[in-house]
Amino acid sequence: MDPANAISFGQDLAEEILGSGNMVTENRFPKRIRIGWSSMALAFIYNEIGSDETVPIIIDEQYCNIHKSR
Repeated sequence: MDPANAISFGQDLAEEILGSGNMVTENRFPKRIRIGWSSMALAFIYNEIGSDETVPIIIDEQYCNIHKSR
């Protein structure tokens, strides 16, 4: 993966996790984040996708969409 795509996607993923409150937990079990193959394909070209497109992922069995913020 191109470093620029990885950095952009990683920053937006972190913002989604923190902003959605998914890091707040009553137990100390690690979060399970699943990124499907089609979502990973979008992450590889993340800087080229439109600002209205999202990358769907699953955090602890809840669907989330990573929004491109840059």
